[in-house]
Amino acid sequence: MRPAFSVTLLLAALSSAPRMTAAAGVVGTGTPESCTEAALDEALTDGGAVTFDCGGAVTLAITRTKIIAVDTTIDGGDLTTISGGNAVRIFEVDLDASLSLDRLIIADGFSVLEPGGGIRNFGTLLINNCTLSRNTSESFGGGVDNEGTCTISDSTFSDNDGGSGGGGIANFRTLAVRRSTFFRNVSGIIHLLGRDNDPGSGGGILNLDTVIISNTTFSSNTAVSNNNPDHPVPAFGGGLYNEGSATVINCTFSRNGAPIDGYCGGIHSSGKLTVKNTVIANGIGASCCDDADGVADESTHNLVDDQYNTCGDSFVQVNRAALQLRGLADNGGPTFTAALAPGSVASGAGDPKACMDTTTTSGVDQRGHSRFGPGDSTCDIGAFEAPFSPTPAPTPPTFLSFNGEPSISFGGNLHVTLTPLDGTFSADHTFGYVQIMFLRTVPEYPTFWYLDFLAPAGAELMPSDYLDVAGFGYQGLDQPALGISDGGGCSLITGTFSVREAAYSIDGGVDRFAADFEQHCYGEKPALFGSIRLNSSVPTASPPRVRTPTPTPRRTGALPTPTPTPTATIQANQPCFGDCNRDGKVSVDELVAGVAFALGHPSSVGCDAIDSNSDGRVTVDELVLAVNVALNGCRSLPLP
Repeated sequence: MRPAFSVTLLLAALSSAPRMTAAAGVVGTGTPESCTEAALDEALTDGGAVTFDCGGAVTLAITRTKIIAVDTTIDGGDLTTISGGNAVRIFEVDLDASLSLDRLIIADGFSVLEPGGGIRNFGTLLINNCTLSRNTSESFGGGVDNEGTCTISDSTFSDNDGGSGGGGIANFRTLAVRRSTFFRNVSGIIHLLGRDNDPGSGGGILNLDTVIISNTTFSSNTAVSNNNPDHPVPAFGGGLYNEGSATVINCTFSRNGAPIDGYCGGIHSSGKLTVKNTVIANGIGASCCDDADGVADESTHNLVDDQYNTCGDSFVQVNRAALQLRGLADNGGPTFTAALAPGSVASGAGDPKACMDTTTTSGVDQRGHSRFGPGDSTCDIGAFEAPFSPTPAPTPPTFLSFNGEPSISFGGNLHVTLTPLDGTFSADHTFGYVQIMFLRTVPEYPTFWYLDFLAPAGAELMPSDYLDVAGFGYQGLDQPALGISDGGGCSLITGTFSVREAAYSIDGGVDRFAADFEQHCYGEKPALFGSIRLNSSVPTASPPRVRTPTPTPRRTGALPTPTPTPTATIQANQPCFGDCNRDGKVSVDELVAGVAFALGHPSSVGCDAIDSNSDGRVTVDELVLAVNVALNGCRSLPLP
């Protein structure tokens, strides 16, 4: 006899059974052409596991946002990019649904009026080993708008823009970020053609509820303020902006900024903030700010490299050179990291309890490398764990030295060597160009120095000898340039410089740099010589001089070897600078005519000899050049 049972018992049994994942499908049939939006729509219909068979790497463009209404897992196999074509958001997750993304690139999503350029989440969102790049929302959350529960692991957020806040992520509920990198994300919108910028806070992450961030690097993220001096609206937190509850453990913040009257390049918090084993460095604007009653008491073992530290006693101020934090690079692991160089004060200075926290860091760094090796009971501050060495490595030298000969217009009899004990060194790199800044931290003049090194157009600035150098901003298209300034300086120069070591990072940082230089102002024979070393053990010249080269055919790029030669001289029928009547000398009347030209007096327009670069105006530098000719003559005066 068949046993009897009720419908009620059957329904109860079914409801208590484990939830089954619906079988999904494969997008594509082995060729790139088969991986279409229609094929993706079909695979997503019933949720479940979605994979791709596209015959290799493919970018799948969509024209409609994909609404995730049932539990779905998408694995891109490290070969698939889903693009919104800068026209549509890519995914939206419903309240009762979950979306898990793995080994996938989400790019070029766009949303105008609603948050979430790449993804908007109301349910549960898991992102693992993914890249979200170039997604834009004119509202909040360029990469992700989270209004549910979101967990990010081993992923990269780069070049996303959240117009009102949260360039990488805008979080309004619960967010966890582990072993990930936020690079060059922007909050706010920069307008051209005279329009005011739309300000936005939280270039990397905007948090208005609860976020826990561990083993994560924030590099070159920006919070944009508006640019109207009459109605200024500042932005806050280039890396992280927090109005809720934020916990930050073993993270690295580097080169984040809140320019244009913004505040706090690294972290800005007006809520509860707990920070452990974290370094904040190289920021634009104060590195860390806190508007609440202070960071939580459990915050500990943190480092900051500027004098604007408002994050409390858990942060120790250190010199940038002692920190030895490198730029963003591929140091192993699924994401780029900022390494600690040998001798960093962050090495071995972390709190082991925070490094071993089982809910966040779990004893590994951002790359997944163990925090503790054989014989090593300490861990480092930041997201990167440097190799353990029982003997601390020496710190490579950093210094700026000058040796000025007498009777020169700029730097005469200047003999000084500046080190990190005297002030702070910083440097920026774009292709072909390096600017080095020194800010003195003791009250002596000068308080700062700027050095500009520029390769010829189309060439990267790399180790070599650079000849026929012009003043920075006055160079020809195929000419290298050098600039040296303490607020003054000279623009019309001749000279040379030799780059002896150069190592750059993708975030615009300069990891190592060594150069020796020689500058002649306004055609003077005496020179200002000098050397710069940033984390470089390359020895200087003895003495540090790069001699004036012989004329050689000008070419694009650096010349392979220096060749000594004489300077050029004024030829017949070539006027001296300021010699209006071409009589081979410069008189007081001609100097007065040059001043009138500089002031725009119409009667002196005919004196073009004082306009040395033929730009239709006369600068103070050109007037000084004319005075030099009046005093010294011009028969053997080197041309600038």
